[in-house]
Amino acid sequence: MRAIAANQAPTSAGLEPWTALQQWLEGNVTEVVIPYATRLAGLIPPLAVRLRRDFKALLSLISAHALLHQQTRERDEQGRIIATIGDYAAVRELVAELFAHAVDAGVSAPVRAAVSAVDEIHRRTGKAASYKQVAEHLDLDLSAARRRCQTAIKAGYLRNDETRRGQRAKLVVADVLPADVEILPTAEALVDGTMAADLGGVKTPTQVPVSAAPEAFPFDEAPAWTEVL
Repeated sequence: MRAIAANQAPTSAGLEPWTALQQWLEGNVTEVVIPYATRLAGLIPPLAVRLRRDFKALLSLISAHALLHQQTRERDEQGRIIATIGDYAAVRELVAELFAHAVDAGVSAPVRAAVSAVDEIHRRTGKAASYKQVAEHLDLDLSAARRRCQTAIKAGYLRNDETRRGQRAKLVVADVLPADVEILPTAEALVDGTMAADLGGVKTPTQVPVSAAPEAFPFDEAPAWTEVL
C-alpha cells in the first residue's frame, strides 16, 4: 500500500538469495521418499472420497518441504532424500485446518469466534446480539463480522430472529458447535519406535548451521541461496 501511495512499483531488492535458491534447486532435483507414508495413510479417517486426492497433495507438500531442506536430510541407498517427521509437522501446521474444512469435519476458528461472541453478548445483556456488537467484541470491522456471522447462520450455528429487512439483526445461538474431528494426526501420533529420533519435540525440522555441514558446501564462501535456509 505504501508503494501504491508513492506511485511506485515494488522493487525486487532482496530477492537475489531466493533467485539463487531456485537456480540451485533446478540443478539438484532429486526424488524424495517418505518412510512413514503408509502409517500416515492409516491414521487419516476415510471420511470422504476427496481425501484420496488430498492425500496425494499432502505427500507432495511433504516432499517439497524435504526437498527445500535437503542439505539437512539423509539419503537412502538410491540417493533419494528421506523426509523426516519434522517435514510432516511443518506441513501439517499449514494445512490441517484446510483438510478438516474440505470434508466438513471442522468449524473454522473465525466462525467459532463469532458464535462465541454472540453467546457471550447474550449472556451479558440478556438480549440477542447485533452485527455491530459482534464486530466490537471481536475487534473487527462491521463487514468482516457480518460475513462470519452469516457463515455461521448458513451452517446452522447461529440464527437471526429479526426477519424484517433493514432492521437491526437479532443474533442468537441456534446449535452447539461440534467438536472438531482431527483429519491429520499430530506428529507425535505418527511417530513409532523407529522414528522417535526424527521428531525431537519440535514442530518444524531441525536445521543445522552451514558451518556444521562443510561437506555440503565445498566453497570458500557459502553460496547466496544459503541465506534463505
